[in-house]
Amino acid sequence: MTGAYDPEGLLGCLTSIFLVFLGVHSGRILVHYKSAPSRIARWVVWGCLLGGLALAFSGASKDTGWNPLAKNLWSPSFIFATGGAAFVLLALFYLLIDVLKVWNGSPFRFVGMNPILIYCGHEVLGGYFPFSFQIYGYTTHAIFLSMNLIGVTCWCCIAYYLYWNNFFISI
Repeated sequence: MTGAYDPEGLLGCLTSIFLVFLGVHSGRILVHYKSAPSRIARWVVWGCLLGGLALAFSGASKDTGWNPLAKNLWSPSFIFATGGAAFVLLALFYLLIDVLKVWNGSPFRFVGMNPILIYCGHEVLGGYFPFSFQIYGYTTHAIFLSMNLIGVTCWCCIAYYLYWNNFFISI
């Protein structure tokens, strides 16, 4: 008989707290700097800085280096890589959606209108077809990628249908 088990542990909690802090910092940039070029420049600089730290910590490799990328452990290199990618993507989406106005944010916009419903629906229906499926005897990355792409596409279609019918659940 075993007791409670936390696979991430205290260090995983600290690194996840740091990732949340980076998100708060990106929001503070949005509040304190009013011009689009200054916002974008700061987000890109932070993204490059964090990406460089991830490369330095991991030795530019997935499995080797001083601190390998490990999502299960929420390693510092994983936090730097995901935080850096998030800063760069935020700058890119801000540029495309708010500055240049060449994209309206779909399909993220539709999913973002009912995030709790989509999350709960995925938790309840995540093991059922078409949201998930298993091809017995085959466990390749291509199979998992296709399964997840089909599942995400289904949830995007559901989110669009809910958006089209003005059905929103909020807390």
